[in-house]
Amino acid sequence: MKKGNILADSDINGDLSKDRKVDFPVIYNLKAVFDTKLPQDILQRNMELVLEEAGIGFEDFHFRKSGKGNFVSISAKVRIDSEAQFKLLYEKLKLLPGLKMAI
Repeated sequence: MKKGNILADSDINGDLSKDRKVDFPVIYNLKAVFDTKLPQDILQRNMELVLEEAGIGFEDFHFRKSGKGNFVSISAKVRIDSEAQFKLLYEKLKLLPGLKMAI
């Protein structure tokens, strides 16, 4: 993964394009929460496909189940090169089956 600016959680306030100017490229931890109807390997592959289709570099997938086991969060370190790429990522993520939210 190429170097870029790193965003902290405090740098992200809803839609990046509305409230803050971001100097692209940025590297941050993308987190998506899914229901557990699909196996983790399928959820990860779906996320990989979205990232690949959007031309986004990624690494370090991590999984965490919710306390009751109804949800699983998948995190990955991603590199976003432009605002257009950022918007495309979230448009594609919204189409994933079982997605509850992505930050």
